[in-house]
Amino acid sequence: MATTSFTAPKLSSPTFQTLCRNLPLSLPIPKALSSFSFHLSPFLSRFHLHHHPRRLFAVRAESENGGEPLRHYDFDLFTIGAGSGGVRASRFAANFGASVAVCELPFSTISSETTGGVGGTCVLRGCVPKKLMVYASKYSHEFDESNGFGWKYDTEPKHDWSTLMANKNAELQRLTGIYKNILNKAGVTLIEGRGKIVDPHTVDVDGKLYTARHILISVGGRPFILDIPGSEFAIDSDAALDLPSKPEKVAIVGGGYIALEFAGIFNGLTTEVHVFIRQKKVLRGFDEEIRDFVGEQMALRGIQFHTEESPQAIVKSADGSLSLKTNKGTIEGFSHIMFATGRRPNTKNLGLESVGVKINKNGAIEVDEYSRTTVPSIWAVGDVTDRINLTPVALMEGAALAKTLFQNEPTKPDYSTYWLRQFIHLPAGKQFLVPNYHLAIST
Repeated sequence: MATTSFTAPKLSSPTFQTLCRNLPLSLPIPKALSSFSFHLSPFLSRFHLHHHPRRLFAVRAESENGGEPLRHYDFDLFTIGAGSGGVRASRFAANFGASVAVCELPFSTISSETTGGVGGTCVLRGCVPKKLMVYASKYSHEFDESNGFGWKYDTEPKHDWSTLMANKNAELQRLTGIYKNILNKAGVTLIEGRGKIVDPHTVDVDGKLYTARHILISVGGRPFILDIPGSEFAIDSDAALDLPSKPEKVAIVGGGYIALEFAGIFNGLTTEVHVFIRQKKVLRGFDEEIRDFVGEQMALRGIQFHTEESPQAIVKSADGSLSLKTNKGTIEGFSHIMFATGRRPNTKNLGLESVGVKINKNGAIEVDEYSRTTVPSIWAVGDVTDRINLTPVALMEGAALAKTLFQNEPTKPDYSTYWLRQFIHLPAGKQFLVPNYHLAIST
C-alpha cells in the first residue's frame, strides 16, 4: 500500500472496541436496498440510484495529536455542500461507520448566496433540468419531420412555457427529496443553512457551531457573467433554466457546449437565437471536423452565429428590450441576453483564507493528490477544486475520500478514464453526444 503523509483513522482503535462492547446485543438491521429506479414523471426517462447498507454504529473521533488531550467532536466528518461529491462522500463515510453531518442552503431553482438545495448543480441547475428542456425542444423538429411521413395537423402545435416550467420544477422538488432520503437512510445528519469554517475543526451554520475531526468542502461552482457595462441585465445558465416566460429573441454569449445546448433548446422552442463567439468556430478544443459539422448543422436550423465578436456593453431600452454592443457593432431587440462564458469555484464567504486554506488565482481550492487542502483536517472535492468539473468525477472523488478517511485505505482519485472528450455519432437520430459531458446537440 502506498505510504502517505497522513494517518487515516483506524476502525480497530481502543475507542472503537469499547464502543462495540457497549452496544446492545440485538440491533434492528434494516433490509438493504441494492438499487431502485424511479420514473422521471411526468417525463418518460428513468434514473437509477443505488443505496448501500446502512451503518449500525458511528465512530466518535478523538484527537490523536501527540500529547494533546483527547478532544471529542460532534462529528467525524462535516460536509459543506450537498451536491454530487458531498452527498457521495458523506453517504459512503456513514456506511463505513463514521458520524457525518452535511449542511446545505434551502432549495431554489436558481442558486445564490442564500439558496441552493440538496442535489447540487447537476440535479437542480444542470444535467437534469437541461435534459428535460432538450426533450421539450425536440418535439418541434419532430412535428415538422412527421409531415413527410403523412402526419397532418388541423392546427399548428403550440407550446405552453408555464406548463414546462411547472413540471420541471416539480420534478426537481421530487429529486431533492429523494437525495434527502438517501442521506437520512445512511444516517447522515442534514443541517439546512450556510456553513462557514471558523477554525480547522469548527463550522458555523447560521450562528450554531459544530465540531468535526474532518471538514469537507464540496460547494461546487457557479456561472459567471462578464463584467461589462449593463451586465446586470444579462442572465446566466441558472436563470435560463427557470425563466418566467419563453424568450422571443435571445443572444447567447459563448461558444462552448453549454452555450450550444441552450441555443438548441431555445431554437427548438421557436425562439430567435443569436450566438456570439470570440473564435471563428464553436466548441474550442474539440475535434475540428465536429466543430465544423455542428456549426453548419445548427446554422441550417436557423441559429445565427456571430463569429469573432466580443461583447462590450448591454443597453436596455425604454420598452424593456436589450441591445448588445460588440467590437463589430450593435444588435437590438433582444428579450434576453444570456452569458455562457464559464463557471467559477464557489469559494467566497466560506472563511477559507482565515483558517489558512490556500486558494489559487481562479478561486479554486488547492488540494493534494488525496483531496487534502493546506489545512490537514480540511478536504475538498468536486468543482470547487477546479480539477475536472464533471459530475462522475465529483462522485469518484467523494468515494475515494471516504475510503481514505474511514477505511484506512488511502485512495487517490483516478482521472485516467475521464479525459476522453470525443463525440459519438448516432446517424439515426442525427445527434452527437459527449460522454460524461451531458452534451446533446440535436442537428
